[in-house]
Amino acid sequence: MRAPLSNPIRSLSGRLALAVASAVAIALLLLTGLSTWREVERYAAAKRDLLRMTAQILAASAAQATAQGDEAAAQSTLRAIAHGEALVYASVERADGDILAEQGIGLRLSNDIDLDQGAVSPLDLMTTRTLRVSVPILENARPIGRVVLVSDNRDLAERVAEVGLTAGFAGLLALALGLAVSMGLQRSVTRPLAALARTMDGVRLGHDYSRRAEAGSGEVGALAESFNDLLRAVNERDRAIARYNAGLEEEIRLRTHDLIEAKQSADEANAAKSVFLATMSHEIRTPMNGMLVMAELLASADLPPRQQRYAKVIARSGQSLLAIINDILDFAKVEAGRLEVERIPLSPRDVADTVVTLFAERARSAGLDLAAQIDGDVPRSLLGDPVRLGQVLGNFVSNALKFTATGHVLVRMEMEHESSGRVLRIAVSDTGIGIPQDRLSGIFTAFTQADQSIARRFGGTGLGLSIAERLIAAMGGRVGVESRLGEGSTFWARIPVAGAEGAEPVLR
Repeated sequence: MRAPLSNPIRSLSGRLALAVASAVAIALLLLTGLSTWREVERYAAAKRDLLRMTAQILAASAAQATAQGDEAAAQSTLRAIAHGEALVYASVERADGDILAEQGIGLRLSNDIDLDQGAVSPLDLMTTRTLRVSVPILENARPIGRVVLVSDNRDLAERVAEVGLTAGFAGLLALALGLAVSMGLQRSVTRPLAALARTMDGVRLGHDYSRRAEAGSGEVGALAESFNDLLRAVNERDRAIARYNAGLEEEIRLRTHDLIEAKQSADEANAAKSVFLATMSHEIRTPMNGMLVMAELLASADLPPRQQRYAKVIARSGQSLLAIINDILDFAKVEAGRLEVERIPLSPRDVADTVVTLFAERARSAGLDLAAQIDGDVPRSLLGDPVRLGQVLGNFVSNALKFTATGHVLVRMEMEHESSGRVLRIAVSDTGIGIPQDRLSGIFTAFTQADQSIARRFGGTGLGLSIAERLIAAMGGRVGVESRLGEGSTFWARIPVAGAEGAEPVLR
């Protein structure tokens, strides 16, 4: 669950206080650093001026002693003048570098900062202990030596500390003032925000869009008013949705009731139709077979040629009609759930030979070669339904002959082995017109052919392949097709089978 919205308000207060404290601290650091820097610069300038003035006085006083090489006089002058200004070393040197007089030899340091070298970095002044100046000793405007003074800068640390203390005290006052100002800002800014956040929490947790935030002045008041407008819009939308849902639920209920009744009526009508067609299969086929037999007898009788042609037309038309009726009745049986599949010994070779023999005359009359190829590993006897297997194979062969103008139709049977057991694969290949790739997926759908022009050109109901697929599915197998437009097609079926060693195939 999300944290309450008031937490960000408290975080905002903390951020305001931190921002003020950070700003004051940064300003204090900058002010202290700048003040210290300026103080060190002033200290260096004052120290340089004072040491230079002292050195000039000493140079003027020691000029005669230096010119005469009087060490005693030079030493006396040095003691008389170089006794203050925190001097730790003083010397009078001749022009050749010889020291005529000096004081504080042991206190001289090697890292003295030479104030005569121009501007000195305040950082260097704070990191060294001594400062040095040198002034030439002149006689008649001619240098005859120099005075060197070295002073310590211990008082610099005291002055820097004093500056830091003053700046720190001022910074604390500024920090206290800033925090006081920030607390006032927090109260004026975060209190309305906290109230708005509590209202938001109540809306979010209770889904009560009738609540309203307390509107104030300024930007926070505008925010609260905008939130109230949003709540009013959401509340109105929810009411509209509730009204719409109520009407929609009633409409759905009525339509669902109508659809259920319509579906029940359609299911009952379809079931009645399927049961009727399945029941009427025998009643329709019996008189039709009688008519066909009589037409064939009439065609073979000693009749004038014209009457024989009439009889043959009747026989062929009757055969076509019977094939269509058989497809429709078989499909009705499948839909009615009255399709039965036997599991008895059968001979795959006998089934293939029977189908090839049945369609041999039709293939010869069309100028096509029809043959069967049975692999040697196909057993002599298997368990299955010889009638249904022959029906599937017959549908494949009939379909191949219908759409093949030249070439051949080949029936193949072979065994395949899978982890689940043995599989009988039957396939019928032709050199016919082929099927477009975009039509292959629906080729086994009932009442469907590859193209509407196919039905007009070749006839048929579009049920043969659908019946074959359902028969193979009832046997636990599956069907498929491979085709290239203009080159031919191969329809195949894979059926799980079991051996029937020692059992004689049943002839049907």
